[in-house]
Amino acid sequence: MDSSEFQLKAGRQVFHAIAWLPETPMRAGIALVHGQGEHCGRYDHFSEFFNDQGIGVMGIDHTGHGMTAGARGHIARYDDYLDGVEALVAEWRRREPHLPLFLYGQSMGGNIAANYLLRRDGDVLGAICSSPWFQLAFKPPAFKLHLASLMVRMLPSYAEANGLNADDLSRDPVVSRDYRNDPLVHDKISAGAFFGIHKAGQWALDHADSLRVPLLVMHGSADKLTSAPASKTFALKAGLLAHYVEWPGAFHELHNETNRMDVLRTALEWMDERLAAKV
Repeated sequence: MDSSEFQLKAGRQVFHAIAWLPETPMRAGIALVHGQGEHCGRYDHFSEFFNDQGIGVMGIDHTGHGMTAGARGHIARYDDYLDGVEALVAEWRRREPHLPLFLYGQSMGGNIAANYLLRRDGDVLGAICSSPWFQLAFKPPAFKLHLASLMVRMLPSYAEANGLNADDLSRDPVVSRDYRNDPLVHDKISAGAFFGIHKAGQWALDHADSLRVPLLVMHGSADKLTSAPASKTFALKAGLLAHYVEWPGAFHELHNETNRMDVLRTALEWMDERLAAKV
């Protein structure tokens, strides 16, 4: 596996980006859309798996995440996330104009990937939403929601800790330990970013029947962070283009779970079906 870091521009934003490319000829690519508070550098083993199957991976750190500049956990407008994905897709098309491309969105990234498919004409063969944030799996405290609703009008960049417990990411304790020790991980989310993601998740649920691209939605039944029932609802409303897989007992980061290889193989098999249908 060969990985390289580079900068990707979208308007006035400059994103830190990573490309993981297989040593053998590629047959497809994945545009990786990471989750809230993390960064694309956490996807080395994910990328190695797909590289071994002749599939390249390319990802960016969102604004205010990882090695991309910006106030931690804040974004001026939700569409800036979509602009980043659009730039990522365009970069893949510039490098590999003839190879099929898939989106892979994790958590907040699943929210972004779904909205990208519904709102923009992305040139992708299909997408995978893993534990997408359409709705949270819990109800935030009323006082925090009230404070956030005030701050989004007065000072949208106001940020607080997101309250994420690293033990809820995976049943593998090494994943939790590494997450806590990762200097590029942060626990901030601004009022503006929270309400932007929240509204976009509901918008995606309301417009799921407009989906035009094949989509695999996966969720763990024991996810304490984002709602598995909401993911299932999205897939059901999307109809025949969507396929829902629920992993019994699994937590939030399916690609980091104790049965991660089963999860990744399921994603690969679904992608292979789309690639075979294209031929």
